[in-house]
Amino acid sequence: CGRNFNQQALKRHMVICQKVFRQKRKTFDVVQQRLAEGAAPTAAPDAASAEGKKGNWRQKSEAFRAAMKDARLVTKFQKEGRPLSELPVPKATPEQLDDRVPCPFCGRKFGEEQAKRHMPFCEQQAKKNRASKPPKAGGAAR
Repeated sequence: CGRNFNQQALKRHMVICQKVFRQKRKTFDVVQQRLAEGAAPTAAPDAASAEGKKGNWRQKSEAFRAAMKDARLVTKFQKEGRPLSELPVPKATPEQLDDRVPCPFCGRKFGEEQAKRHMPFCEQQAKKNRASKPPKAGGAAR
């Protein structure tokens, strides 16, 4: 192997080195190592679905960065004391990139987990508002 050793260590090393280099090492299989005994391996995700997820991450990232830039601009205007009416109109996120869920009661959009929390609350608020508002005079009763 070309390494240098003192005389005693060289004798020991030669035996070990020959033994190691004569045998071919087995390739390590991570999947087999990770699987519990008796468990069947899960199927790999489809290449098409993985490609779809990978395809628009860059566009989502750019849209997020643009939104952050607009938010910093608002903060800058507030610190300078300038009216917010002078702000440029922010770009809307394209629908194909917006994976948020719209609330059927208020129309706002939320992430999937946040929508699950928000929608029951918003539904209750909508019911309260409908119940507390009396019908308008001169309505449909004729």
